Amino acid sequence: SSIGIVQNWRTDKEILDLEKSAVKRGVKIRYLGPINSKTRPFVEIRQTFGVEVRNHSSPHTRFAVWDSKILMISIKKAKQEEFMSLWIDNEVLSKIFEEYFNNLWSV
Repeated sequence: SSIGIVQNWRTDKEILDLEKSAVKRGVKIRYLGPINSKTRPFVEIRQTFGVEVRNHSSPHTRFAVWDSKILMISIKKAKQEEFMSLWIDNEVLSKIFEEYFNNLWSV
């Protein structure tokens, strides 16, 4: 499984190909992020190959959880579009973020 809260849907072809391949292998991918006229094309590309997406705007939160075990938290740096990511291999902490995500997903 792969879940995440995103702010910017833009990505390169390599990431899209990885997501597409994962979905074909049965990986369930779900994202929460802003859906508007600017982001819609990037959202729709993912939806065409089976990524589940819901609208959610949170300018301060960015994280992802893989297989309920690995957590990635992005922290904004000084520049507007610059982020630093912390990768944490901790099942307990990952499950806390996963539960937070699922609560937002169900709203």
